[in-house]
Amino acid sequence: MNTAIDTAAALKRVDGDMEFLRELFGIFVEELPGLLVSIRHALRDQDPQALALAAHTIKGAAASIEATAVTEAAKQLELMGRTGDLQGSDAVLIALDVAVERFKDAVGSIA
Repeated sequence: MNTAIDTAAALKRVDGDMEFLRELFGIFVEELPGLLVSIRHALRDQDPQALALAAHTIKGAAASIEATAVTEAAKQLELMGRTGDLQGSDAVLIALDVAVERFKDAVGSIA
């Protein structure tokens, strides 16, 4: 099983349409850099509201395509933003970056 993407669940969401799923993956990959910049800026500026918003956006998009590790890391950052407690956010950001890279690798390997 691929731990970056639950491919079976993602395919189920799109009624087995692999071409559509690839398109959704592509859109997500295109949108990620801007969202990651927003997260980095929010952390740099110590802006919990901006962090919560950007992380929530990533979380929702990742969950809709079953990018499980990305979803989980974004969920942690969103919670940090909502509570205003940014302690430990550097480690979670690293986890998000790793999850994003694994997701991109996994997308590249899906035939």
